[in-house]
Amino acid sequence: MVGKKIVLVKKDTYHSLGDSRHSQSAQNFLERIGVRRFDSNVFVETRLSRYDNRIKEITESDHLEDISYFLNYLKNEPEKSTIFRRKLQFRCLLDGKTPSWVHADLLYIDKPYRDTGLTQVRSIHRKHPLWEGYQKTLPSDALSRLLDLLAFLGAFSKLRIIGVTISKNPHTRASL
Repeated sequence: MVGKKIVLVKKDTYHSLGDSRHSQSAQNFLERIGVRRFDSNVFVETRLSRYDNRIKEITESDHLEDISYFLNYLKNEPEKSTIFRRKLQFRCLLDGKTPSWVHADLLYIDKPYRDTGLTQVRSIHRKHPLWEGYQKTLPSDALSRLLDLLAFLGAFSKLRIIGVTISKNPHTRASL
């Protein structure tokens, strides 16, 4: 139900009943109707849901706050990084000028973050440069973790050169 409606139930609702049997019954009822404990996992899911359906409401400072929280969350729970795939969006510059939101797999990483040279082949890969605001705002350790997360989520971060033989290629001229 995350992203649609979140209903919070105070702990007092089921702990102040005095009788542990009643307290347990109240807790069982809440679980059966789908109420979850509000922990860091639920918080992350709730924040991520905004990137699907309410992205226009997210301010730059909210986004940077989310990124910082998500990076700290992943520092403690690295195995949970897959929940960000196709949900979390990042700032980029479309055509190098227009700010926009995109998923990581539509981004590439190059200067000022890492010197990958991918800007030079942008006409081939047709991905968008990562917004420079992350570098201006995030501390260096968080920035490094962000770049690793982006690469994990599919951002183009290096050009792999693969050697192949052309001897059996039918389009190769025989005179070579």
